[in-house]
Amino acid sequence: MKYHGTMKRNAKGAIEVGGISVQALAKEFGTPLYIYDQRLLEETLSMFKAAFSHDKIKGIVAYASKAFLTIGMAQLVNQFGLSIDVASGGELYTVFKAGFPMDRVYFHGNNKTPEELEMALDYGCTVILDNAMEAKCLGDLAFEKKKSIQVYLRVNPGIDVLTHDYIKTSKLDSKFGLNIGNEKTIDLIQDLNEDPYLMLKGLHAHIGSQIFQTEPFFENVNVLLETYVKLKEKGIDLKHLNVGGGFGVYYTQGDTPMDLPSFLNKLIDHVYQQSLFHELNLESVSIEPGRSIVSNAGSTLYTVGGIKHTDSEKTYVFIDGGMSDNPRVALYQAEYEAEIANKDAGEKGNYAIAGKLCESGDILSHKIALRNPEANDLLLMSSTGAYTFSMSSNYNRMMRPAVVFVKDGKAKLNVKRQTLADLVVGDLSL
Repeated sequence: MKYHGTMKRNAKGAIEVGGISVQALAKEFGTPLYIYDQRLLEETLSMFKAAFSHDKIKGIVAYASKAFLTIGMAQLVNQFGLSIDVASGGELYTVFKAGFPMDRVYFHGNNKTPEELEMALDYGCTVILDNAMEAKCLGDLAFEKKKSIQVYLRVNPGIDVLTHDYIKTSKLDSKFGLNIGNEKTIDLIQDLNEDPYLMLKGLHAHIGSQIFQTEPFFENVNVLLETYVKLKEKGIDLKHLNVGGGFGVYYTQGDTPMDLPSFLNKLIDHVYQQSLFHELNLESVSIEPGRSIVSNAGSTLYTVGGIKHTDSEKTYVFIDGGMSDNPRVALYQAEYEAEIANKDAGEKGNYAIAGKLCESGDILSHKIALRNPEANDLLLMSSTGAYTFSMSSNYNRMMRPAVVFVKDGKAKLNVKRQTLADLVVGDLSL
């Protein structure tokens, strides 16, 4: 297993994160437990802000909060001066409660409800419009309230990328955005540009997630700016651009993430150079990293319940969590690395890591080398910082784990562990 950030084995052979051993964390907070290396989070936030900067054009880094969002995480993002994007009224409310400046919030989604759009108007964030119906709804609300709001329009450049089909987002049949080559899209852009209350800032395009190739990102910029040229010929002079995120991260051997500081610097310069070439004079360009900020900083700690040998010679390691705290394996066939974390002794063997839920598909790893797992051992799965807590559920009435931030030998609870009472708090008797 690759160790990220402050993760290491101590002199007693146990893994520690942020200077705290897994045994100490399990004793204080229980398992399953989401652990975030706060120092690595801070270093990554700082790196993005520094690398995506340019002396001729403003670089905006908007953390894609769907990857992992709590009030504490929003406050950490704010401390480093980044912007943030949200994808629901619930996420918008969370960052509002965190005290996040609303002028640095971008609201996404393909089917925002009238109530969510009214929230956006009241809070004063920027809305990434997905379609004409949504534009009309927001426009009508803004007219009623006599209140203007900044908007972008999401478009699809039709760029295909090498990633899982479920996380490709810029194909022309995507549920997100509008075909950039369709005349109806150009008509909508013209309407938005003339709207007295919807202040059109620019276009947005996100090509997908977990992408290791650099070329599609540059191609995305090229297609968008070529559209800006055509729009300028029609009298629409857009000054801002949002090119999304999707930068791939390391999960297991074979993953080849790009050198992010170098790539980000090249990407923003490419935007500037192309803007100069096309005589567009862009003022800002935005990116939306999520997974690449939090994934490697997070890990999940489990307690081993036992070992089960089957007649097919497949051996299972049972853990006290499963697809309720990490559904990505079932959804995307995601792969992770893991180790027995409380000891570093014994021979390695091949095991499947099975959760405790009543589903045959509740498997977090189908084949992984572990060193002599036994009942009551602690198992640490790495790079679980993105889309685990966010996607967690109460299936089988499992209680959602606690979230803890660790740094310099101190652990701070970020989200309380659910209790049995929490599970029934919304239930009503007959």
